[in-house]
Amino acid sequence: MLFQGLAYNPSAITDNDIDVYASHISGPGGLKGAFDHFRAFPMDALQNKESATHKITIPVLVLGGDIYPALGGDLHGNFALESTQALATNVKGITVPLSGHWISEEQPAFVIKQLVNFFGENNNANTLTK
Repeated sequence: MLFQGLAYNPSAITDNDIDVYASHISGPGGLKGAFDHFRAFPMDALQNKESATHKITIPVLVLGGDIYPALGGDLHGNFALESTQALATNVKGITVPLSGHWISEEQPAFVIKQLVNFFGENNNANTLTK
């Protein structure tokens, strides 16, 4: 139920999808990455505070959900965009319409289009030189 609770469109996360996720995390070490992600939050906070003093200048794309029903109803806001703007100067923020936390599952065609557009626009801008 947690998966569907974070979705704007709960039917985007099927029982089969949940079975696939469960099969991947139920083996030895299956939750290590997730636990490590949350375990790193205190260090991330310190690093982000330092990073905010020297903002990232390369183009950054931030895709965020439109509505988060599980967080108290129709809570709107691209939370990832707000936090990234504190760390970077060239941020392109896009709110994925009619999506919650699972933007790739809820709006796959929209997400793919945004990624193709962003990386196409920035392909030459990010070329490394000697």
